Amino acid sequence: DGKLGGLLVHPLEGTYLAWVDFSSWGMDSGIREQFLHGQAQLYLDSGALFGEEGASFERFNIACPTWALDAALTRLEDAYGTDAFEEARQGRNGS
Repeated sequence: DGKLGGLLVHPLEGTYLAWVDFSSWGMDSGIREQFLHGQAQLYLDSGALFGEEGASFERFNIACPTWALDAALTRLEDAYGTDAFEEARQGRNGS
């Protein structure tokens, strides 16, 4: 589980786009997007844009400086497990 609640990164296939499975968070894609925007200041590509099968995924563009990726992951870690996170898991918009 670790610091981010069981998020799974699918193996990269010669690309700079990482697909991350957020299903362990138990959030609807719309609520998750609001949470990520409001609490972690992350603006990812929602997998829901790619169809129903992608609804539990977020797509990270990792073609950026290491410091930018580190900062994004730190914001994600800081947002995980907060009161706003728990509200989002319950289907409420806490952001």
